[in-house]
Amino acid sequence: MARIARAKVLIVGDSEVGKTSLLHRFVDDKFPFRPMATMGSDFRKRTIEIEDSMMQLEVWDTAGQERYMSVASGFFRGSNGVLLVFDVTNVTSFTGIQKWVEEVEYHEIPIWKCLLVGNKIDLINERFIDYSLASSLAHRLGLSYIETSVKDDKNVQLAFATLAKQMMEQMKVNAFNQVRSISVFNLLEYDRSNRKKRGCRKWNCYIM
Repeated sequence: MARIARAKVLIVGDSEVGKTSLLHRFVDDKFPFRPMATMGSDFRKRTIEIEDSMMQLEVWDTAGQERYMSVASGFFRGSNGVLLVFDVTNVTSFTGIQKWVEEVEYHEIPIWKCLLVGNKIDLINERFIDYSLASSLAHRLGLSYIETSVKDDKNVQLAFATLAKQMMEQMKVNAFNQVRSISVFNLLEYDRSNRKKRGCRKWNCYIM
Protein backbone atom coordinates (compact mmCIF):
# COMPACT_ATOMS: atom_id res chain seq x y z
CA MET A 1 0.00 0.00 0.00
CA ALA A 2 1.34 3.41 -0.97
CA ARG A 3 2.25 5.71 1.86
CA ILE A 4 -0.26 8.50 2.54
CA ALA A 5 1.17 11.95 3.15
CA ARG A 6 -0.54 13.98 5.87
CA ALA A 7 -0.95 17.73 6.08
CA LYS A 8 -2.64 20.19 8.39
CA VAL A 9 -4.55 22.96 6.61
CA LEU A 10 -6.07 26.06 8.19
CA ILE A 11 -8.98 28.05 6.77
CA VAL A 12 -8.72 31.60 8.06
CA GLY A 13 -10.46 34.87 7.34
CA ASP A 14 -12.95 37.28 8.84
CA SER A 15 -16.31 36.17 10.20
CA GLU A 16 -19.00 35.13 7.70
CA VAL A 17 -16.74 34.82 4.66
CA GLY A 18 -17.82 31.18 4.22
CA LYS A 19 -15.03 29.23 5.92
CA THR A 20 -17.36 26.66 7.48
CA SER A 21 -19.25 26.23 4.21
CA LEU A 22 -15.98 25.67 2.35
CA LEU A 23 -15.04 22.94 4.82
CA HIS A 24 -18.42 21.19 4.52
CA ARG A 25 -18.45 21.40 0.72
CA PHE A 26 -14.93 20.01 0.48
CA VAL A 27 -15.35 17.15 2.96
CA ASP A 28 -19.07 16.28 2.73
CA ASP A 29 -19.96 17.79 -0.67
CA LYS A 30 -22.85 19.63 0.99
CA PHE A 31 -23.88 23.27 1.15
CA PRO A 32 -25.10 24.25 4.63
CA PHE A 33 -27.67 27.00 4.01
CA ARG A 34 -27.47 28.24 7.58
CA PRO A 35 -24.13 27.18 9.05
CA MET A 36 -23.62 27.96 12.72
CA ALA A 37 -20.79 30.35 13.57
CA THR A 38 -17.63 28.48 14.55
CA MET A 39 -16.81 28.83 18.24
CA GLY A 40 -13.04 28.57 18.40
CA SER A 41 -12.36 25.85 15.81
CA ASP A 42 -13.58 22.70 14.08
CA PHE A 43 -11.81 20.21 11.84
CA ARG A 44 -12.50 17.42 9.38
CA LYS A 45 -10.34 14.99 7.42
CA ARG A 46 -10.37 13.95 3.79
CA THR A 47 -7.89 12.01 1.66
CA ILE A 48 -7.35 13.15 -1.93
CA GLU A 49 -5.13 12.09 -4.82
CA ILE A 50 -2.44 14.50 -5.98
CA GLU A 51 -0.36 13.48 -9.01
CA ASP A 52 -0.54 9.72 -8.31
CA SER A 53 0.12 10.29 -4.60
CA MET A 54 -2.36 10.24 -1.73
CA MET A 55 -2.60 13.02 0.83
CA GLN A 56 -4.80 13.18 3.90
CA LEU A 57 -5.81 16.74 4.67
CA GLU A 58 -6.72 17.63 8.25
CA VAL A 59 -8.66 20.82 7.59
CA TRP A 60 -9.24 23.26 10.44
CA ASP A 61 -12.03 25.84 10.33
CA THR A 62 -11.15 28.72 12.65
CA ALA A 63 -13.40 31.41 14.10
CA GLY A 64 -13.06 34.80 12.43
CA GLN A 65 -14.38 36.99 15.25
CA GLU A 66 -11.83 39.22 16.93
CA ARG A 67 -12.56 37.71 20.34
CA TYR A 68 -11.45 34.28 19.08
CA MET A 69 -8.19 35.49 17.51
CA SER A 70 -6.09 34.19 20.41
CA VAL A 71 -7.75 30.77 20.09
CA ALA A 72 -7.29 30.61 16.30
CA SER A 73 -3.70 31.76 16.71
CA GLY A 74 -2.79 28.54 18.52
CA PHE A 75 -3.76 26.40 15.54
CA PHE A 76 -1.12 27.94 13.27
CA ARG A 77 1.55 25.82 14.92
CA GLY A 78 2.39 22.78 12.82
CA SER A 79 0.33 23.94 9.85
CA ASN A 80 1.41 22.85 6.38
CA GLY A 81 -0.93 25.14 4.45
CA VAL A 82 -3.34 28.04 4.89
CA LEU A 83 -6.38 29.17 2.91
CA LEU A 84 -6.79 32.95 3.29
CA VAL A 85 -10.48 33.52 2.58
CA PHE A 86 -12.45 36.71 1.95
CA ASP A 87 -15.97 37.44 0.74
CA VAL A 88 -16.09 39.19 -2.66
CA THR A 89 -19.21 41.07 -1.52
CA ASN A 90 -17.54 42.37 1.64
CA VAL A 91 -14.81 45.01 1.33
CA THR A 92 -13.88 44.76 5.01
CA SER A 93 -13.14 41.06 4.71
CA PHE A 94 -10.88 41.82 1.73
CA THR A 95 -8.87 44.49 3.53
CA GLY A 96 -8.77 42.16 6.54
CA ILE A 97 -6.62 39.70 4.57
CA GLN A 98 -3.58 41.79 5.49
CA LYS A 99 -4.28 41.10 9.16
CA TRP A 100 -4.33 37.35 8.49
CA VAL A 101 -1.15 37.55 6.43
CA GLU A 102 0.54 39.23 9.38
CA GLU A 103 -0.71 36.41 11.60
CA VAL A 104 0.82 33.88 9.19
CA GLU A 105 4.13 35.73 9.19
CA TYR A 106 4.08 36.04 12.99
CA HIS A 107 3.93 32.24 13.24
CA GLU A 108 6.78 31.96 10.72
CA ILE A 109 4.72 30.16 8.10
CA PRO A 110 6.22 30.76 4.63
CA ILE A 111 3.86 32.74 2.41
CA TRP A 112 4.12 30.10 -0.35
CA LYS A 113 2.20 27.77 1.98
CA CYS A 114 -0.85 30.01 1.56
CA LEU A 115 -3.56 30.40 -1.08
CA LEU A 116 -5.83 33.43 -1.44
CA VAL A 117 -9.51 32.53 -1.94
CA GLY A 118 -12.30 34.92 -2.95
CA ASN A 119 -15.59 33.27 -1.96
CA LYS A 120 -19.30 33.85 -2.80
CA ILE A 121 -18.82 34.70 -6.47
CA ASP A 122 -22.38 33.45 -7.10
CA LEU A 123 -23.62 36.75 -5.59
CA ILE A 124 -22.95 38.60 -8.83
CA ASN A 125 -25.12 41.65 -8.14
CA GLU A 126 -23.66 42.15 -4.67
CA ARG A 127 -20.01 41.87 -5.65
CA PHE A 128 -17.60 44.68 -4.68
CA ILE A 129 -14.17 43.07 -5.13
CA ASP A 130 -13.50 42.27 -8.78
CA TYR A 131 -11.08 39.65 -10.04
CA SER A 132 -8.38 42.09 -11.12
CA LEU A 133 -8.24 43.78 -7.71
CA ALA A 134 -7.98 40.48 -5.85
CA SER A 135 -5.40 39.15 -8.33
CA SER A 136 -3.35 42.29 -7.82
CA LEU A 137 -3.30 41.71 -4.06
CA ALA A 138 -2.35 38.06 -4.56
CA HIS A 139 0.49 39.06 -6.90
CA ARG A 140 1.79 41.62 -4.40
CA LEU A 141 1.74 39.03 -1.62
CA GLY A 142 3.30 36.33 -3.79
CA LEU A 143 0.20 34.11 -3.68
CA SER A 144 -1.94 32.17 -6.12
CA TYR A 145 -5.57 33.29 -6.28
CA ILE A 146 -8.74 31.24 -6.82
CA GLU A 147 -12.37 32.34 -6.73
CA THR A 148 -15.01 30.00 -5.34
CA SER A 149 -18.72 29.55 -4.86
CA VAL A 150 -19.68 27.03 -2.22
CA LYS A 151 -23.34 27.30 -3.17
CA ASP A 152 -22.69 26.51 -6.86
CA ASP A 153 -19.82 24.13 -5.98
CA LYS A 154 -17.41 26.08 -8.15
CA ASN A 155 -13.63 25.71 -7.69
CA VAL A 156 -13.89 24.49 -4.08
CA GLN A 157 -12.15 21.21 -4.88
CA LEU A 158 -9.68 23.11 -7.09
CA ALA A 159 -8.71 25.43 -4.22
CA PHE A 160 -7.87 22.56 -1.87
CA ALA A 161 -6.17 20.57 -4.63
CA THR A 162 -4.01 23.56 -5.59
CA LEU A 163 -2.86 24.04 -2.01
CA ALA A 164 -2.32 20.30 -1.58
CA LYS A 165 -0.16 20.21 -4.72
CA GLN A 166 2.00 23.04 -3.36
CA MET A 167 2.43 21.18 -0.08
CA MET A 168 3.16 17.86 -1.82
CA GLU A 169 5.88 19.44 -3.96
CA GLN A 170 7.54 20.94 -0.90
CA MET A 171 7.34 17.63 0.97
CA LYS A 172 9.19 15.97 -1.92
CA VAL A 173 11.86 18.68 -1.85
CA ASN A 174 12.24 18.26 1.92
CA ALA A 175 12.51 14.48 1.57
CA PHE A 176 15.18 14.82 -1.13
CA ASN A 177 17.18 17.29 0.97
CA GLN A 178 16.94 14.97 3.97
CA VAL A 179 18.23 12.00 1.99
CA ARG A 180 21.05 14.12 0.55
CA SER A 181 22.01 15.31 4.03
CA ILE A 182 22.09 11.75 5.34
CA SER A 183 24.20 10.65 2.36
CA VAL A 184 26.73 13.43 2.95
CA PHE A 185 26.84 12.59 6.66
CA ASN A 186 27.42 8.89 5.94
CA LEU A 187 30.19 9.74 3.46
CA LEU A 188 31.96 11.90 6.03
CA GLU A 189 31.59 9.21 8.69
CA TYR A 190 32.99 6.59 6.28
CA ASP A 191 35.97 8.80 5.48
CA ARG A 192 36.60 9.54 9.16
CA SER A 193 36.49 5.82 9.95
CA ASN A 194 39.00 5.02 7.19
CA ARG A 195 41.33 7.74 8.41
CA LYS A 196 41.39 6.20 11.88
CA LYS A 197 42.08 2.73 10.48
CA ARG A 198 45.03 4.03 8.46
CA GLY A 199 46.34 6.08 11.39
CA CYS A 200 46.13 9.22 9.26
CA ARG A 201 46.62 12.71 10.52
CA LYS A 202 44.49 15.52 9.16
CA TRP A 203 47.50 17.25 7.58
CA ASN A 204 48.64 14.32 5.43
CA CYS A 205 45.45 12.49 4.51
CA TYR A 206 43.15 13.55 1.71
CA ILE A 207 39.81 12.42 0.35
CA MET A 208 40.51 10.90 -3.05
